[in-house]
This record gives sequence, structure tokens and C-alpha cells, in this order.
Amino acid sequence: MTKEQLNVIVGLLAGTQTAVVTLADYLSKSGVLSKSDLAQHFSATVTGLPEEMNNRALIAMVLRQISDGLNAVQDQTAEDQIRKLLH
Repeated sequence: MTKEQLNVIVGLLAGTQTAVVTLADYLSKSGVLSKSDLAQHFSATVTGLPEEMNNRALIAMVLRQISDGLNAVQDQTAEDQIRKLLH
């Protein structure tokens, strides 16, 4: 895999994580869900992943990062949320 291909994959992953966090923020502000409850759900999902699952460690990492992103963006603008999630 080339560095350029890796950068594309990293960008797609970061974009997906950002989309989930900003969607949850929007739904939270609309009164549809609680970001903290959703963050807890993602964290709990990590512990329930089967040990034999392909790419388990990577999937767990992504779920934890999304959970952390949801917890970190409680009362920030979308731009601040994205910046914090990606750094």
C-alpha cells in the first residue's frame, strides 16, 4: 500500500467518524437522542465484540474514538467538534 492510498483510507475513516459525531450532535440538539447515552452504547459495544471477529481491535478503536468524540463535543460548534475529533 502506498502512502497516498493510506492517506485516502485515513481520510475516509476520519470523515465517517466525523459524520457519526455531527449526526449525533444534531439529533441530540433536536431532542431525539442523548449524546452521552450514545457514547456509552458505543463503549459497551466494544466489550461485546466477539474475540474471533476480523479486525476486532480496529473496530474497537473506531468505536472508542467515536465515543470519545461524542463525549468531547457536548457544547461546541460543529467546527470546534470536527477540529477536536480530528486532533
